Amino acid sequence: MGLKIEYLTGDGEDYPLIRIFGRDPAAVGHLIAGIKEQSPDGSPKALHMINGISALNCLLSVVISEREAGGVHANGKDNAFLWILSNQRRKVVAGLLAPFEAPSPLDAFQWLSGPRATGDAGRGVGLVITTDDLGRW
Repeated sequence: MGLKIEYLTGDGEDYPLIRIFGRDPAAVGHLIAGIKEQSPDGSPKALHMINGISALNCLLSVVISEREAGGVHANGKDNAFLWILSNQRRKVVAGLLAPFEAPSPLDAFQWLSGPRATGDAGRGVGLVITTDDLGRW
């Protein structure tokens, strides 16, 4: 079980993107807690360091900042990304993730950042979470 983080490139309008995939309500709960625990303008938190989350081919860290533009952006290293959230957007993201804490036999997905994410400014790389074991959305 657990959640996996993977960076994907392609030709469609969704790309490039980072997908978080798997069917693990406990790991989603740890993810939500990790995002909520971040202090504004504190050090970035590597999501793969959260219990139940592993990185396949990229590193994604989250930081809370009111001073920088939001979204997911390359972080200066190969396949390393920084997800910048305002305090308000952090609350929205926690709400978007909440349904994934409940076990469900149905596949679901939710855009968390990027052009397709509700309420996001559409900057940077797209970020999606999906319960599909193959990572489809």
